[in-house]
Amino acid sequence: MTNQSSGEYPDFEPPSGSPGWGGLSEGEAPAPQAAETANPAPVTDVWAARNEAPTAQQPVAASANQPGVNQPWTNQPGTNQPGVNQPGANQPGANQPWASQPGGDPWAPPSAEHAATVRQHRPGPQRQDDPKTSATIRPASSPSRGTPITWSIIGICLAVWAAELTIPQFFERVMLTPRTGALEPWRFITSAFAHSFSFAHIAFNMYALWIVGRILEPFLGRMRFLALYLVSALAGGVGVVLLASKSTMAWDTGVVGASGAVFGLFGALLVISRVTGSNTTSLVMLLLINAAIGFLFPNIAWQAHLGGFLAGIAVSWILIRNVQSVAGGGQDRTWWHMVGLTGLMVLALLGKYALF
Repeated sequence: MTNQSSGEYPDFEPPSGSPGWGGLSEGEAPAPQAAETANPAPVTDVWAARNEAPTAQQPVAASANQPGVNQPWTNQPGTNQPGVNQPGANQPGANQPWASQPGGDPWAPPSAEHAATVRQHRPGPQRQDDPKTSATIRPASSPSRGTPITWSIIGICLAVWAAELTIPQFFERVMLTPRTGALEPWRFITSAFAHSFSFAHIAFNMYALWIVGRILEPFLGRMRFLALYLVSALAGGVGVVLLASKSTMAWDTGVVGASGAVFGLFGALLVISRVTGSNTTSLVMLLLINAAIGFLFPNIAWQAHLGGFLAGIAVSWILIRNVQSVAGGGQDRTWWHMVGLTGLMVLALLGKYALF
């Protein structure tokens, strides 16, 4: 809101007599290495032995043939190497990132499918999902079905902005001031679809709405997404009124813009991302940057941003709790809780107008 490489491998011929090759021709069996295999030295620390430099008495090929040494993907009992005693460690392709494809070139790099299989079987501590959240909180519809609510909101905002530019006094009829909000409460919603005359204002808000809407609308479903947007838009106006003082110019300053509702979408996306275990670092950085812009630049109603953001958190919490309740055999009281949240905001407005 605002105040007014695909090349082939070169021919490679190993040097004759080098360790590990022995100058063998095709079909010739390697001679047993009595010096290395007769009495192999005990290895007390496989990781220390693995990192030691080979000596003259212990060639590289000999150390590579000793159990547990220089073999990070073996399944030797009692070693501390990755993949030890892990389920599926002996499965083809599991925990073996350099294993060759069946029937393929053993020197070719692994394919994308093979790499995905390795990532899926990578050893280490695995995140334990909460069955009440991850097993039940999932997209309500496929993203391929589109986002009609998001595009409808964008279309309404563009139509209202065009009316502001062409119809005299239309802007004054839709904007919200704390004073006019008491007598014309519909302005709490109409102001969220209006914008200033600057193209940058509406362009930035509609771009942000399009980005977040593509994620949340398929996830929540159309009606829940619409409810989230409208409640956040209302909360943006409530934040402006509650934080305005009657003795200052803020009481008669008009505000317009969808940024309060968009901040509500960001708040909901943050909560849902945390619950589902997604990485929220970039989202948090984006929110911090936008919060700083609201305080550092003039003519930006940060009060609407704050109100919408808090409402988005509250609505997403309501949605998640009801999903968990239904998964546990309870009743879905989503809409009753939405009405209750809206009623609390109305009561806060009535108290503000009556007491201050």
